[in-house]
Amino acid sequence: MSKLNGLLPYSRYLSLSLKASPRLPGVAVGNLRQLPCFVHSARWSTMSDTVGSDKGRRDNRHAGDGQGSPVAQVRHYPGSHRSSPGEEGLKARKRFLEISLEEKRQVYKCRDNYKTLNDVPTWPQYRKEHNIGLGIKPKADPNEKFNEKVSLWRGDITQLEIDAISNAANESLLGGGGVDGAIHSAAGPTLVKETATLGGCETGHAKLSGGHRLPAKYVLHAVGPIGQKPDKLEGCYKDCMALAKEHGLRSVAFPCISTGIFGYPNYPAGQVAIGYIRKWLETGDNADHMDRVIFCVFLEKDVQVYEELLPAFFPTEDDVKGDKEASADTDDHMEVAADDSKDAQSEEQRPAAEKPGDTEEVKETASEEDPQQGVSEGVKSEDTAPDEPAVSEPEEVKTSEEEKQDSELSEKSEAAAAAP
Repeated sequence: MSKLNGLLPYSRYLSLSLKASPRLPGVAVGNLRQLPCFVHSARWSTMSDTVGSDKGRRDNRHAGDGQGSPVAQVRHYPGSHRSSPGEEGLKARKRFLEISLEEKRQVYKCRDNYKTLNDVPTWPQYRKEHNIGLGIKPKADPNEKFNEKVSLWRGDITQLEIDAISNAANESLLGGGGVDGAIHSAAGPTLVKETATLGGCETGHAKLSGGHRLPAKYVLHAVGPIGQKPDKLEGCYKDCMALAKEHGLRSVAFPCISTGIFGYPNYPAGQVAIGYIRKWLETGDNADHMDRVIFCVFLEKDVQVYEELLPAFFPTEDDVKGDKEASADTDDHMEVAADDSKDAQSEEQRPAAEKPGDTEEVKETASEEDPQQGVSEGVKSEDTAPDEPAVSEPEEVKTSEEEKQDSELSEKSEAAAAAP
């Protein structure tokens, strides 16, 4: 067969390769199937007894004209080999972690709008600036060391230049909507190439990846529950803090995991998040391994939720003192009210004879309404004993003798008047 030069269609090339080189490694064939773009050209050459052998593949580059079996040869150019997507993602992660901070800042999507840890106020500073009072009863003892290790920050989490940010991811870890999509967009296409190698993640857990083009060095991908499931949500924060401590990450930012389209109510979700971070700081030497935990909020309703909950889980001495005074005042008021209620109840239950002022009050009231009735009732109450009928004065009654005398007098008067 005469020598052929030039490009061959990939399907034709592959069939000829398998026919001419029966001992071609299966891995190589598989790679060729997956990456046909790396087959730049094919050339036919003449070989006699070394078809498919190592010697034939070595000598194929110098084969001349002649008769023999055709063997397809792949011409590799320097730099033409490409890694798998997973390898590219891991290499990109390593590259972004090793370059200098000045170099990495050149590839930030947010440009110069990044925020360092010094740009995020601590919780005591934020509270003073915004005049945040004690909204609910403190749920923990005051600890100024812990208070300095938490922050409330309203802004874009993809702009934080810290050790790690948490991502509200889905189980595939391949990107999605909301904060998940924003993080993948800011990190660049190599992030999803790395997360594709993580094999997904179960609900209530988290996995770590590099930050790639993000200002943050790492991303903690937490898969929150759909709906109100406190144990699963707490598991997200638990895994994130464990990974941070394991990898020496001293600053971590959390979005409001599972709220929004995942349907977890904002207030209960905030209670789980803040409550677990407080518990984590109190456990062992965890507080010594963490400089700052940032609660990153974006919506106004989340700002209100965290401004109410943070003073309860991270109170000051003044909060506890003020709460005790308020509780004491409340107790005093409750005692006074209870005493007043008790007195009123006992007064109502006293017999009428034990109430000396009631008779006079009744008489005065009755006299105002009906003077005659009041007088008769007053006489009755004073002159008569209880259960005895009142005795009225006897009416004037004329006897028959008096009537007779009156009749005689009237007759005499009439007779005198008739006399001349």
